[in-house]
Amino acid sequence: MSTRSSQKQKPPYVVPVQKEYIAKYVHNNHPDNTPQKETFDFSTLSLDELREYRVRYLNPSHLLSTDAHTFQGTLLENNELGNRTESAALNEQRKAENNLYDYRTDKDLEINAENHFKNQLQVKESEVIMNFVYKVRKDNDKFRLHFDRS
Repeated sequence: MSTRSSQKQKPPYVVPVQKEYIAKYVHNNHPDNTPQKETFDFSTLSLDELREYRVRYLNPSHLLSTDAHTFQGTLLENNELGNRTESAALNEQRKAENNLYDYRTDKDLEINAENHFKNQLQVKESEVIMNFVYKVRKDNDKFRLHFDRS
């Protein structure tokens, strides 16, 4: 006759409680067991939002302005006549020299923004939190340092 506790029958009310505890607190941290994150769909962004993304992140040497509706923007977009102008040739040369992202249509801009977001954009949590708090406190203003000139 064995008196070991491992061979004793557990009371019936303990089994469901144990199963619930195990399901809640004991898990495998393998990457395949975590739910996949939903990817951001860039096709839902408006053209203005994509252009703002381009100016902010795809413009490393700050050559493009936010409201420039020129060859980079809407004025000559999807226009064969605009592709043959002298300014178009100069812009092509400047883009090649400065390594700017190239796009001709809205779809190209969307693809470039998505590729940059997935592959190259490094997000710093402290900057995101600081910018969020600043925007909430300052009614959607951008963060700027103001120096006292007196």
